[in-house]
Amino acid sequence: MAGKALSPNWRLKIQSARLIQCLEDHVFGKNDMKATQIKAAEILLKKTLPDLATIQSTGDSDNPVHITYTWQEPS
Repeated sequence: MAGKALSPNWRLKIQSARLIQCLEDHVFGKNDMKATQIKAAEILLKKTLPDLATIQSTGDSDNPVHITYTWQEPS
């Protein structure tokens, strides 16, 4: 990888990973973050990572429910 520039997509993924690591460290008492830093990280992560929501689907044995998930890379 030496000498090659990272694509904007990879830069985005790396930055998201850094934000997640900072938040994890804060949760486990490894670093202290101000409320504004936590909110800023939350806002940035919402722009780069998909938001996961709880979905409950039910069906019966004669009519099973089939769910397909797809992934769309952040733009």
